[in-house]
Amino acid sequence: MSKAKAGSENEIGKGSARSDFDSTKEEVVIEEGEGKIVFKNGEVFYNEVQIKNRDLSVLVLNAYAKQLKEEAKSQVSRRSRNERWRRINPTWTTWGPDNEPSEPILEKKNDPNVQEVSDVDPDKLEIPGLFILEALGASGLRSMRYAKEIDHGCGVDRIVCNDLELHAYENIKKNAEFNGISPEKLISSQGDAVEIMMKHRFQSLKGQHTRVAEYLTEDLKNRNYDKDPFDVVDLDPYGSPSIFLDTAVQSVRDGGLLCVTATDLATMCGKNLEVCFSKYGSMSLKAKYGHEMAIRMVLAALERKANVYGRYIVPLLSVQMDFYLRVFVRVYTSKAEIKKSAAKLGLVIQSSGCDSFFIQPLAKEMNNVHKCSTVQVPQVCGETGESMRIAGPIWTKPIHNLEFVKSLLSMFDKNYQPDGGNFDACKLGAAKIVKGILVAVSEEVPDVPLFYCLPSLCKVLRCSVPPMAKVHGALINAGYRVSQVHCDSNGLKTDAPPEVVWDIMRAWVKKIEPDLDPTKASKKAAKRFSGEEMNSKHNARVAILTKESKTNVNFSIPGELLSKLKRRKENLDRISRWTPNPQPNWGPKSRAKGSNKFQTHPKNRNNRNKRRGNGNNGKRNFSTKKAKKAS
Repeated sequence: MSKAKAGSENEIGKGSARSDFDSTKEEVVIEEGEGKIVFKNGEVFYNEVQIKNRDLSVLVLNAYAKQLKEEAKSQVSRRSRNERWRRINPTWTTWGPDNEPSEPILEKKNDPNVQEVSDVDPDKLEIPGLFILEALGASGLRSMRYAKEIDHGCGVDRIVCNDLELHAYENIKKNAEFNGISPEKLISSQGDAVEIMMKHRFQSLKGQHTRVAEYLTEDLKNRNYDKDPFDVVDLDPYGSPSIFLDTAVQSVRDGGLLCVTATDLATMCGKNLEVCFSKYGSMSLKAKYGHEMAIRMVLAALERKANVYGRYIVPLLSVQMDFYLRVFVRVYTSKAEIKKSAAKLGLVIQSSGCDSFFIQPLAKEMNNVHKCSTVQVPQVCGETGESMRIAGPIWTKPIHNLEFVKSLLSMFDKNYQPDGGNFDACKLGAAKIVKGILVAVSEEVPDVPLFYCLPSLCKVLRCSVPPMAKVHGALINAGYRVSQVHCDSNGLKTDAPPEVVWDIMRAWVKKIEPDLDPTKASKKAAKRFSGEEMNSKHNARVAILTKESKTNVNFSIPGELLSKLKRRKENLDRISRWTPNPQPNWGPKSRAKGSNKFQTHPKNRNNRNKRRGNGNNGKRNFSTKKAKKAS
């Protein structure tokens, strides 16, 4: 048995795992965080690249467990003041209870309709721990870490770690014992994830409004682990999560947490339009903002799935890392709120001649009534005169909750006081990377969908790339907000309209090349492009550079921005927001090599032999004559 433990290469720290083990050994041990797994080579799927995913998930679930306890305390406090306490809905600025004082339900305290004020002490309040489902367990490492590392707030009560295959089920069971986790706390399950989630389908709001046992009837105090909805549902499939979304939004309790990973970024970034539409109900396109658009398509799909069952989502954190994206949303039930869902979605209108884009909302609110939105975007590009392409619908509201992100960042503070637990965010294997991503997220303009890519803007104009600070300064001096984005270090997220962005780029070209004749194509461009492509790109450049600017552009850097840049330059801000890959070939892995040997489920057996001949000794049946001759 070989053992693989953390190295300290680049940004991956001591709590991380390594998979560069000796492949000649029959069994290997992987240690990551507080968890460890042992399995035969290729028997189950394990990818060390996802350590950032798992570290971030442990961090988020600790914050969520802590927040549930805070919400329970808030309910006790509100009820003691005879205020509305049953439903604590989030807002765009608070990810848990809105702690502003609410109006009393009844002023007369001796009114018989008022329930007796509870004598529950909020500081001594005990609420049940998290009931978690990892629907696609594979090695079970994520569940092992959840069981051992989530100790904030209410902690963990029970985890169901499921997988479709018998060998994975047995491996999860063995690893739970290997980690010293009791079978009551971590249950190994074998079955179809959709079927398991349907067994725990959310039925009604009865007993869902609070976790305080003193406020529940006797029949609701004891949790039924066979049918009660989960507090947390974690989906991390190999590929697209689309087939699980419908049942996932049903199987999480009111106010529960849904964690979704998607690794099919190529599909959502414009490679296969038809496949993307069939899976997520949205049209994709190839653009520099593709990764953020992918996040917003997944959120839009979740919102539409939830609306069918009278539910809606509130995003807490949505990030793109490496080759995948990860979203964390809370799911609530409200018939009134789902009437607003159309106003949360919109279409992307992208110019086919340049990087200009517009967001067309599907609906707008007028006097608390939502109506179909009027067309707010031009039919042709205002800069180049080219036609416009349509994509979406996407989620247009914020994809992060800044208060929640701040609560995650506070866990990395040296003076952070854990809520009765021993979890230390600074000891996570990918702590530096995760913190850098969260810092980049916290600095984003929250309510602006999509972004521009500065080198791509310069590519259209065929000019040198200006310093990011000068472009930020020009936008701020023009009265607009601007930031970078966590998924692209060259990203430019701003609420400025496209014409202002191009005015700034025109001013930059005039500054560096005052005698430029935009009607003449450069020799370099003539060598690179030819024919219609050359004419199209040249015409777009000419159209943009010859247009008269209407914005007074000032490239001076404002004082607040200058102080931030100075801190980074002097290395006072020791945070790397965009880290390089720590090892070569840092990316997705192929499916477990041993899965064909171990597969037992009829679905997988049938798929395994789909393209193999029955009487050809297991060799492939090639469809082309050329391939047959070559074989």
